[in-house]
Amino acid sequence: IILFGYGKVGHGIVYALQEFTKDIVIIEYSTEKIQEAMQDGYKAFSFFDTENVRSELQTAFCAVTATGEQEIISTRFTEDD
Repeated sequence: IILFGYGKVGHGIVYALQEFTKDIVIIEYSTEKIQEAMQDGYKAFSFFDTENVRSELQTAFCAVTATGEQEIISTRFTEDD
């Protein structure tokens, strides 16, 4: 699962998903949040690291947004991703 956003809502989503999978990749703007996600044991990338995000999207079960920003994925990524 690819999760865009690791703020309050993102943390809640991760908490709920932990029961089912540990295979969660966090995509974030904030360097601090990326470090926090990695310290919490998750793979994490910057939203601006397009190459790695695209690679993760190719094998993901789904992508979830928890950013509060409309159309966050479509501003940088396409349906092909």
